[in-house]
Amino acid sequence: MLLALVVGCSSEQTDQAEPGDANLTQREADSIAIQNTLTEVITRWRHGDKSALYDQEFDYFKFEFSYDDFLELDNVKKMNADSAYGFNVQGIKFFDRDSAAVDVEVVFKGLTDSLTFDYDTYTMYYTNGRWVRPSFSAPQYQKEFEEARRIADSAAAAEEELEY
Repeated sequence: MLLALVVGCSSEQTDQAEPGDANLTQREADSIAIQNTLTEVITRWRHGDKSALYDQEFDYFKFEFSYDDFLELDNVKKMNADSAYGFNVQGIKFFDRDSAAVDVEVVFKGLTDSLTFDYDTYTMYYTNGRWVRPSFSAPQYQKEFEEARRIADSAAAAEEELEY
């Protein structure tokens, strides 16, 4: 089973600049970061490292499921990069800075090194200072998790103040 998380080859523009380059606009830096993220995921996944997929999940999911639990999920057991070779970002529509619709060209490499292509749009999210494309977790649950964490932190701080 090939999930829609296949990713990979970066464009020449991506190779020429880094997201931290001071001459780039925020959108340009985000575009490079998105391509770099997708390239890293497919590279690691093709080499059998499914932690690349786990790393793309939201914090609440990782709080509920350890990496070992993640590997035991039926869908994860079936996931295989198969012939997925690359993921070329063709366009990005940003929604504020919290999410983006990313148009991609998915590159498949056959046994004879022949290439075929498919096109899709993925939603990516900006969280914890980086862009992610979760396969199993959802942004609305992450927001609930962050709010619960904020309330717990606030209560802990108030309790600490009462102790002094």
